[in-house]
Amino acid sequence: MLRAIGRVMLLGAVIATPAAAKRTAPPRPRMAARAIAALRAEPRTVMTDEQSLYLRAECRSRIFRFVDDVEIVIDSAAHVLRFRSASRVGGSDMGVNRKRMSRISERLLQPSSTSTTNR
Repeated sequence: MLRAIGRVMLLGAVIATPAAAKRTAPPRPRMAARAIAALRAEPRTVMTDEQSLYLRAECRSRIFRFVDDVEIVIDSAAHVLRFRSASRVGGSDMGVNRKRMSRISERLLQPSSTSTTNR
């Protein structure tokens, strides 16, 4: 299901900014900075790889300290951030990764001045 919020659209695990005739692509550094801020706002998260178009982080579970992998790919040509969060072990994570992606999505959809204040 596609949900429009302001100038940004959310589709599953894809944050997309619609291309407009008068607009140009947002600069990659700004998109990357917002994605990094959204990831760093997550508790028990360590950034493991920061490239211009690719971000990777490891998040630890609160009780058992299991490691989940989070990846964000920045596609500035398509105005899209693609991301995923997956458990390394086990068959179920009790919805933790889905909730994490929802929190990160909400941070990315907020105006940039407040993207790091919600934890």
